[in-house]
Amino acid sequence: MGKADIAVKNWLGDKERFADLFNGTVFGGKQVVLPENLEDMDRETDIILTDKEGKERGV
Repeated sequence: MGKADIAVKNWLGDKERFADLFNGTVFGGKQVVLPENLEDMDRETDIILTDKEGKERGV
């Protein structure tokens, strides 16, 4: 893992910052992602989305 990757992961490790980024870019500022609903994971993972049929998938 490169230094830039580590820096980005550390920066996004702040739950409020992560929520603000996604709320601002994905949801046009609407407060959809709440920092208190986020949890840390011990591994690298995809972003998990739920499709129209209720199935979860990684992106």
